This record gives sequence, structure tokens and C-alpha cells, in this order.
Amino acid sequence: MVQKQGLEEFFKRHNIVIQLFVLIITLSSLAYYNYITQKRVLEQQLEVDTENIVQAMRASINKFSAINNTLSLQNRIRDISLGLDIFEFRFLDSNGVIINSMFNEEIGKQFQRPGFDLQKLIHTRSGKFYTDVRDYTPVFAVSRPVLKNGKLVGVLDLAIDITEFNYLEESQKKVILQRMEVDVGNLLNAMAGSISNNLAVFEALNYDDYLENYIRKTLNIIQVTIMDEQGKVYASSDTEQKGRLMPVQDTPPRSLLRRGEQPVYRIMAHLNPSQQDSEKLLLMIDAEPYIANEKRLLMTALATGFLIIVFSMLIAYSIYRINLDRERKEMIRLERKVKERTAEIDLMSKTDKLTGLANRMYLDDQLEIEFKRASRHGHNLVLLVVDLDHFKRVNDTYGHLGGDAVLSEVGKRLKDTLRQTDFVGRYGGEEFVIILPETSLENTLPIADNLRKLIGSSPVSFERDDLLVTASIGVADYRPNQHKKFEDIFALSDEALYHAKENGRNCVAFVDSDGKTPHIYKN
Repeated sequence: MVQKQGLEEFFKRHNIVIQLFVLIITLSSLAYYNYITQKRVLEQQLEVDTENIVQAMRASINKFSAINNTLSLQNRIRDISLGLDIFEFRFLDSNGVIINSMFNEEIGKQFQRPGFDLQKLIHTRSGKFYTDVRDYTPVFAVSRPVLKNGKLVGVLDLAIDITEFNYLEESQKKVILQRMEVDVGNLLNAMAGSISNNLAVFEALNYDDYLENYIRKTLNIIQVTIMDEQGKVYASSDTEQKGRLMPVQDTPPRSLLRRGEQPVYRIMAHLNPSQQDSEKLLLMIDAEPYIANEKRLLMTALATGFLIIVFSMLIAYSIYRINLDRERKEMIRLERKVKERTAEIDLMSKTDKLTGLANRMYLDDQLEIEFKRASRHGHNLVLLVVDLDHFKRVNDTYGHLGGDAVLSEVGKRLKDTLRQTDFVGRYGGEEFVIILPETSLENTLPIADNLRKLIGSSPVSFERDDLLVTASIGVADYRPNQHKKFEDIFALSDEALYHAKENGRNCVAFVDSDGKTPHIYKN
């Protein structure tokens, strides 16, 4: 039980920190998952692109091997096109007539496609990439001019099926198409280079020169090497490799490595896939674009993680500030409530519950304070003691409820009549005490008589009866030479009250100038 309470207290105390930690872990995991997913897409695209390049190289090399048997340009182009995993492929002559196509019915016809302009295409060396829909299939297409010595010799029109990318988000699809644009451009460069090279074969049929010329026409192929079944190099774009024996048995089909400072992707494949003991084809492809893309993905993931941490901390700080402000306001509210409650308790401790006036304890405190002020500053101070006449008769006749009604009403009349600077309270039973600071005896006597008249001016209603009430009042003022403490004034006021009672009640009695002899005030 203690351990459970400890855990609950821990979670309450560190609630914001725990939520921040969970948020950072969750969002960082999502960022890492996105990085891994994008990296896999990049690797898959690399596999597809390199496979296309391998197929293009196979077709080109096989076509070169068949040069001795036929110098037909159409046959050479068919070798390249039919060896690729593409949706559409066609080759046009310099006039836009289709001289080779995957679809035999197109050959010999003028190529027509919305937006296709042969004259404008001549000035575009790399062609224009665009997405299109052909036979209800989404494709990534381009028309690429083939130049030889700056002169147009034909046009390659290529369309690649991109249905497999439909499930991706637009941002991912856009990135893949941008990468594919480079790769397809390289593939077209390879095809254009092959066609240009094959046209040059009529003048010279040198394998090494052909391969060297081939990679010079492409952007991303660094080296092409052909080996026999034992791994001996008999043709290569790098003439220094010729005659060397390559370890073909232990070489992985595909591997990413470095050639000096340059990252390369090495591919080892059979020149003829249908014959496993055929000649081997070794390709070295520039892997810098793929490494750069992977680095960008990693930097994006790291930047995303960093931003997640920063924003999470800002959010947590904002929540902390909000909670802190809320706690501060709650603390202020509680302190105000405590002060209000303390004031209520303090007031209750000073107030008579029945009349709402000051009680005896508070009266004594206030009388002592006013006595000290009058003594220090030489101010006048007058004390009135008010006692209701025949109050016992009211209690005996109407009970304590009737007596309480009379006391409550008398207290209200006294409080409503006096000044704000005066002080009135119930001293006990039917007796009230009034303190008049900075007031002379001469000015007090008319006030006291008015209070007496006010008390008896109208009856107090209780249930169905009207109760007539009168009061006797004793008055005494502060005399510095005679009074050393406030009890002295109170004793004189009480003596004057006794004198009023002895003289028939319902009157005001006061102590004269000698401070000893009581008299009845007559208006």
C-alpha cells in the first residue's frame, strides 16, 4: 500500500516530465520509422535502376557482338528495347518516323503525341520528363533526342510503368520520380550512347574502345568489364584491367564499396542470364547520388527528431508555466479565502450573535484603546452605559424569544443613530455600552437623551404584541487628573446609571464637573 502511494506521488510530481519523455520517444520512433521506410524505398529504387542498367548493358553488349553478322540499325535498337522492363519504347528517325517499336504496327508511321514537337526537342539535349496515362496505365515518360557530332540522328521515346508507386504519398512519390528522372536520364544516355556508338562501329569494331566510349556517353557508369567463365578480363573500359583474373566465385552479386574517395555500386551478373556458365559482366556505377539521398534522409530524420525534442520541451514548458500560473492563482484564491475566513472568525469573535454589535471582550479592548489615545493626545472621551428598564418583566412575560427581539431591535436603533466614528456594543444581558471619542460631556448629553427617546419612541413588535421599551443611561467623561485606567470611567458611568434607575428610570444621569456627584439631565 505504501509503495503504491509512493508511485502515485511520484507520477503526480513528475507528471509533465513523464508525458514529455513519452511524447519524445513516440515522435522520435515515428521519425525513425519514416527514415527506415524511405531508406528501403531508396534501396528498392536502386535495385530497380541498376537492374535496368544491367539489362541495357546486356542488350548493348550482345548487340555489339552481333555487329559482325548484321549492321542493321533497326535490329540493334530492337535488342536494346526488348531487353528492358519498360511499358513502351520506340525509336524515331530525325523526321519523327517510328523505325523501331515494341508494337510492330507502329513501325513506319509518323509519331504523334499531344505536346510532342520535334523542332523544339532538337534544342533539348536531355528531353522533357512528364507523367502521363497510356492505355489506362500511369507512366513516367520522356522523349530524348539522339545526337551524333551535334546532329540529330533520332529520338528515343520511353515510358515506364509507375503503377507500383500509386500507394505512396505525394511527397514520397515526388522524391522517387525525381530520383527516377536522374536514373532514367542515365538509362537514356546509355541507350543514346549505344546508338551513337553502334553508328560508329561501322568505322571501327574495337570492343575496348566501344566500352570506353559507352561509359563516356553516360553519367553514372564508371567502368564496364567483361570476363570469361573463369573470370579473366578480355574486354574493359579500363584497359589496365585487361588480362587480369577476377575472383568471380566469391564476389557478391551486388555490393556498395568505395573506389578511392568515390562511393561505387558494383554489380556482377551473367552476360546471358539463361546460361549460368556464360561470360560475366562487371559494372561499376556511381553511387554518390544514392549516398547523398541517404544522407539527406538521415539528416531529415535527425532534424525532425531535434525539432520534436525542441517543440516538446517548449510545449512542456508552456504546460509547466500554465500549471504554475494556475497554482499561483489557486494559491492567491486560497489565501484570499483564508483571509476572508479569518476575518469572519475574527469578526465572530468580536461580535454579539444576537444584536450584531460588538461583544463585551471587544468593547473592553476598544475602550482601552480609546482611553490611551485620549490620555496621550488630550482628547475628550465619553462613555455611555445604556440599560433597558424592567427587562426581566419582558423575559418573564414573553419568554427569552421576546427578550431577544427587544435586544435585537434596540441594538439596531442604536447602531443606525450613532456616527461611524462612535462605537457601540452589547456589554451583557440588557446592557449596552457606547464610546464617543473626541466628544465633550456637554455635547454628549443631548445625544444621550435623543438615544433614550429613540428607544422608547415606538414599541417593538413581537409575534402579535407590541412591547413598550424604555432605557436608563449613565454618562461619564474622561478626566485626566482623576482617571488612571479605563475602568475608572466605566465605574463612574455605572454609578450614573444607578442614579438614573433610582430616579424613576427612563432618564439620563451624568457625573458633574467635580467627577463624583451624579445628576439627572433635563432638556
